[in-house]
Amino acid sequence: MSSYPVTLDASIRANLLSLQNTTKLLDITSNRLSTGKKVNSALDNANSFYTARSLTENALDLSDRKDGIGQAISLLEATDKSLTAITSLVEQAKAKAQQAEEKATGGVTALQTKDVATQTGTGKSTIVATNFTGATNTANTLTSLGWTTTEAIAITVEGTTVTFSEAGAAGSTINDLITAINASSLVKHIEAKWNSTTNQIEITGGGGLEMSIDNSTGSVMTDIGFKEDGITYVATSTVTFVTQNTTKDSLEHHLGVTAADTLIISVTSGGTHTYTIAAGDTIQTLIDGIEAADTALTATYNTSLGKVEVKAADGTALDFSGTGFADFVWATNEVSPTTLSSGVDQTYAKAGSEVEVAGLTTDFRTILKQINGLITDANYKGNNLLKGAQNVAIKFNIDGTSKLDILGKQLEIDDDGILTNLKFTQKADDYDFTTTGDITAALADAKSAILEIRKIGTTFGSNLGIIQARQEFTNDLVNTLEDGSGKLVNADLETESAKLLALQTRQALGIQSLSIANSSQQSILALFR
Repeated sequence: MSSYPVTLDASIRANLLSLQNTTKLLDITSNRLSTGKKVNSALDNANSFYTARSLTENALDLSDRKDGIGQAISLLEATDKSLTAITSLVEQAKAKAQQAEEKATGGVTALQTKDVATQTGTGKSTIVATNFTGATNTANTLTSLGWTTTEAIAITVEGTTVTFSEAGAAGSTINDLITAINASSLVKHIEAKWNSTTNQIEITGGGGLEMSIDNSTGSVMTDIGFKEDGITYVATSTVTFVTQNTTKDSLEHHLGVTAADTLIISVTSGGTHTYTIAAGDTIQTLIDGIEAADTALTATYNTSLGKVEVKAADGTALDFSGTGFADFVWATNEVSPTTLSSGVDQTYAKAGSEVEVAGLTTDFRTILKQINGLITDANYKGNNLLKGAQNVAIKFNIDGTSKLDILGKQLEIDDDGILTNLKFTQKADDYDFTTTGDITAALADAKSAILEIRKIGTTFGSNLGIIQARQEFTNDLVNTLEDGSGKLVNADLETESAKLLALQTRQALGIQSLSIANSSQQSILALFR
């Protein structure tokens, strides 16, 4: 069956085509208004569509980089807070060292002589006593105790013997005997006194001295006997004093020097003083001789170590030489004694007494341990820039060729337990403010640690500044890419709205025009009515 076209006159056809074009334009404008884009597919504009897609994808890739950059900033901020806390702890440690320095006002160290005699004991002198049975006080006469004018005793100390007798002194008392002993040539090495509790004469001797007591005539001493620490010995027994008493200890016995040996002392490269040993000198006379060299010196005898300790104010320079003392070990500490050369100064450093600085030492050690704990805890999402020298790479561009490597620091204790990279030189428990130079060392280490932390903080601060700048740049670049993409595909909604209004008007007019064009056809239809 054949179809017959409908014949339209020219005016109707023209109006119909115009109305169809207007409807098409209305569809396009409505689509742009609803999507907000003027290019919705490659069919709209292939070049703009694909260019815009590339720009948008770049913006999305950079947005992913922004997340990594943001996390890097958070890591550095966490690290900065950790460094601030560490700085606070180091400053507290420094304050403890400063307090110790203030308490150790006489800043001292010790140079110690090597003791040639092996000593034991607890610092109390061994007691050698005659046993006066029945005696109650020093007023008792010797004859009342059974002595006669022919009785005598002999005391021998280091080969020197002194004899005490009653001859010609029938009224002599126990106190007279004690006085006689103490007035003898042995007085530098032994001392007698009455013990009213045990009713005995106690003879105290210098550490290491050998002494024996014997009755030279008669039998009284044999009957009475003598004791060492309560142990009864026969009269001819020899006892050795095993502990130290500086006023009685013999230099010859303890230090191996002899009369006429000299000790030459030079203080702070200034005056020189020579102490010459005399026969029978004791450790106390040596101490007096050392202190006579300069008012800056203080000498003591350490009964625990069996050594003469010479102390001086912080910064005092001192050297020792002389015959008899030339081979001695003069040491700044007991662990590693140093043999000083003649004419070579030893400079003193500070130390405090146990009473003064014990608590400060404990506090300082505790703070150092807490510093290491804080370093260990300075984590952000598994990253720690203060432990293990961990490195973190921050990528800025799409392919990752532009990046910043943040180099971490190894600040925790090393294999020896020392915060070496924070410039501390000892383990926490090795700092002892009663040890020569440890106060000075602790204070210097704390100051160095603060400077090192500032240096590390500056480096991390510089990294943070770079990353923040790149973050701002990336934000701007993402906005630029998205704006560029929008310029290619986004619709101008104001323009499109105006177009829609115009097209709607045009459509209404087109419909009206088509109606007018059809009116002539309707007139012909009226002729058939």
